[in-house]
Amino acid sequence: MALAIFILTSIMDFSVNSGGKLAHIGGAFFGYFYIINLRHGHDIGKGFNRIIDFFATIFKPRKKLKVTYKKVATEYDYNKIKVEHQKRINNILDKISKGGYESLTKEEKEALFKESQKKN
Repeated sequence: MALAIFILTSIMDFSVNSGGKLAHIGGAFFGYFYIINLRHGHDIGKGFNRIIDFFATIFKPRKKLKVTYKKVATEYDYNKIKVEHQKRINNILDKISKGGYESLTKEEKEALFKESQKKN
């Protein structure tokens, strides 16, 4: 039905607004060509879409990155922290061997669980 209306309005009385009718005929042919290519898996408008996307994102504000700095520990400080941590884990394990797992506090159980999840 749309094709019939297109043919009747474009071909009938071509002398009135012939430039507009030619533009509509060209648009219809391009639309048909575009659909045929899409059915074959080729999107001929992909490049045009990239250009439009480029101009659309030029004026879009970008997210600002938050930069944080971490103080680098010296080798001495790193080893000291590691030794203290290992002493704490050893104390927890000694407590388990003396009184069982149930003798641990909630914090000790959490520390032991976190240690078990670490990958070497």
